[in-house]
Amino acid sequence: MHRILIWLGDGELAVPWGPYRITCCRNAVEFSAAVGSDAWDCVVVDVRLAGTWLGCDGMRVSVPHIPLVLRTSIVRAQVTTLTVLARYLTNARLSLRGHSVLRTDVDEVLDAGGRAGPDMLLLRELGDTLHGRVRPIVPAVLALSRRRTTVRELSRACHVPVRTMEWLLRRSGGFTPRWHLGWGAALYTVWRMEVLGWSFKRAAGAAGATDPGVLARYVERYTGQRPGYILRTSGFRGLVTAWRSQLLGGAEVSAAASGPRS
Repeated sequence: MHRILIWLGDGELAVPWGPYRITCCRNAVEFSAAVGSDAWDCVVVDVRLAGTWLGCDGMRVSVPHIPLVLRTSIVRAQVTTLTVLARYLTNARLSLRGHSVLRTDVDEVLDAGGRAGPDMLLLRELGDTLHGRVRPIVPAVLALSRRRTTVRELSRACHVPVRTMEWLLRRSGGFTPRWHLGWGAALYTVWRMEVLGWSFKRAAGAAGATDPGVLARYVERYTGQRPGYILRTSGFRGLVTAWRSQLLGGAEVSAAASGPRS
């Protein structure tokens, strides 16, 4: 039976989920005592409550390899905390309050053998280079694009009207919300295939695509390549480099790795 440790607040009650054995903590003292006392299959924490705790020196040794689900909202303080945590957390997944189903996030971490996802790696790639009102959009994209989603859902997660978000992104580099979501889908798809060893069909199912061909064309529209070709050539690491270069306006990427901005 999978063992799940949870520290949440504001009435986000953790109930017994199917085969899971849940342990809930009410405060930092209980959580600190529990986290090192057992082998947890997944740990769920509210960033508002645990952000400072996760950042202390002692936890930087014991926490990084535990599969973490970071329950958060896209607000300035929590995005800043996530940027700091990304420097050393290597196995953590973002879960957006009000947009991500917590049980589904835990299920998917366990289904992936305890690999929480590439979220923190991708945030670490960007570091402190994104500023102002554009900065929260990237974490929201990473949390939402595990499954194909809409621009409207992204705008709700960022608490910004669609037109305002489009204007902000246009000023920051010209990329549209659809471009961000398309690259997010590409990154997750290739990560699932390369790191988890999943077939493209299984990766497409996890992305919510009933027809794998639709996802393949969707990824190609924004990256210029289909997932199978990316996997065989540049791989996930190469795709991350291309994404970072375009997003940050860095070195010009090769024509094969670049795609349209709309």
